[in-house]
Amino acid sequence: LTQFAKLIRMTLENSEFKEIPLSEDLEFIELYLQVESKRFPGKFTYTISIDKQLDTENILVPPLILQPFIENSIWHGFKSKETHGHILVEIKQENEMLLCRVEDNGSGRDLDDIKYPHKKSLGITITENRIKILNKQKRTNGKLRIIDKQNKTGTCIEVKLPLQTAF
Repeated sequence: LTQFAKLIRMTLENSEFKEIPLSEDLEFIELYLQVESKRFPGKFTYTISIDKQLDTENILVPPLILQPFIENSIWHGFKSKETHGHILVEIKQENEMLLCRVEDNGSGRDLDDIKYPHKKSLGITITENRIKILNKQKRTNGKLRIIDKQNKTGTCIEVKLPLQTAF
């Protein structure tokens, strides 16, 4: 209950800002995954991998940019999965961009999601719009990519954001 309260408080606090330090977003992601793993005991594990070269205190990111994809992995990817699920959250620098990946070994997207891309989830639509605004403001080429893994063995989401530092 204490973790959930902290998660809600962090959500409210971070929603005020256009950008927050990557370290704070990672703290939120870790807490979110801890809470969800308690809700679904034994259903999944997770790994958060951050490039050691990154100064997470100095890098700024839009808050809650990865959370909807992590939520999709847990709620949809592992919902009907009989075996143990795993989520990998990976953050690294790629040229002047920050590459953020959420990869799971869940059941993959439904064929309807792939066949009818105009029926996007709210999380995808909001993230794409946020990236468009960032691209316009910063004259960059950030993007969202959804990769369906072979044989419906999960999904990989890649979010490329302009690498921005506080100082």
